[in-house]
Amino acid sequence: MTPPPETSRASYLGGYWFIFSDEGRQIAAWGSTLTGLERVYVDGVQVSERRKFAAESAHDFSAGGRRYGVSFEVEKPILRCRLERDGEAIGALQIRWLQRRYLAVWQMLATAIVLTGAAAWVAETFEASYWPLYAAAAILVVVVYCYVIIGSKFVVEPG
Repeated sequence: MTPPPETSRASYLGGYWFIFSDEGRQIAAWGSTLTGLERVYVDGVQVSERRKFAAESAHDFSAGGRRYGVSFEVEKPILRCRLERDGEAIGALQIRWLQRRYLAVWQMLATAIVLTGAAAWVAETFEASYWPLYAAAAILVVVVYCYVIIGSKFVVEPG
């Protein structure tokens, strides 16, 4: 497990980091849009973890005799993170997608069916092994990665 970064940042593969500072403590909230896993750290020590695929989620914890709460809220294309201390809001950050590229589920499914069918046809027609099926799957992964991951841009700003 890597320690939290010094500043907030976001990426599809690395997840999103929201970094707050309160009373000399670094409070870091991390989450992954791919796995739904969320973690909260205080001064580099994990204090909460949850896996949740929902538009809203919350984490409650204590640090230095204070009660804290971190909440995530998704309103596409914005992901907000709020920090509360003893019930009062003390910080908010948001990640906004400046340029978001994606494939609809039906587009990915159609592409997978076409590539797999073409690979199976080649394997049967030329009495070859089924390695083209694996090659087609690898090509699909690379194409989706290049289209979605590389083409998307994020910005972290006050929420």
